[in-house]
Amino acid sequence: MAFAASDLVAIETAIKSGELEVEYQDRRVKYRSMNELMKAHAIVKQALDEPTLPGSRKAQQVRFASKRGF
Repeated sequence: MAFAASDLVAIETAIKSGELEVEYQDRRVKYRSMNELMKAHAIVKQALDEPTLPGSRKAQQVRFASKRGF
């Protein structure tokens, strides 16, 4: 499922207010506990932090050494 930044804002707003019910996209979700809501926050945040293009990766640094003249 693709998440939008507004979904994260909706969850953060619910956490701040102590509400367990969140409306985002075309759904209304009622979480059973604040712990479950916090887990949902982590899942949405992680999904938004990941690259969006298929097969793309975050930048990595790679170092290697080679010898010439073998």
